Amino acid sequence: MIRALARKQYLQESLSLLQKNIPALESLLKKHLEPTPDNLLKKLPKSWQQLPAGLFSEEWQEARDWAAAEFEQDKSRPEEKCHVTAGGLRVRSKSEVVIAEKLEAYQVPFRYEQVLYIENRRFSPDFTIFHRGELFYWEHCGLVGNPRYMKHHKWKLDMYERAGIVPWKNLIVTYDDETGNLDSRMIEAEIRNRLL
Repeated sequence: MIRALARKQYLQESLSLLQKNIPALESLLKKHLEPTPDNLLKKLPKSWQQLPAGLFSEEWQEARDWAAAEFEQDKSRPEEKCHVTAGGLRVRSKSEVVIAEKLEAYQVPFRYEQVLYIENRRFSPDFTIFHRGELFYWEHCGLVGNPRYMKHHKWKLDMYERAGIVPWKNLIVTYDDETGNLDSRMIEAEIRNRLL
């Protein structure tokens, strides 16, 4: 019984002390701001607040330098690169135009069809992205109604997986629907959720 009474008194004192600390902690939280890009952007002029937070980091500049550097690009079937982005990049499909335009709009540096070697085989992912010091790959599958295309697509994803390039880690895979249409909101969601 004495032990229970002592414990009760101890808990009451603890509760009293915690209740006195709450206003002090609330006041501190109102004044304290973590030096995150979002919090720092709020202190910049409004016109600058519209820019992506990544623009203000060294990582972002490193990624921009990487994207601007020379790289081995897939030169095969140049006649298929008949679609042109606003930035002048020639790509193979309208869906790739949308992806490239969204990456550019969010200022995500990328390389188009950079050659990648896996087990002495040559691959060229649609987009290679340098993000937070790591490479990410983006494959877009447009001809979902074509069994031969889809068989090759599955084989390519299997090869990527053998090289450690997997969807839950460093690979983004998007698809047109069965009629060849693309929902650009899906592309934007991938960028926002995976690359910002």
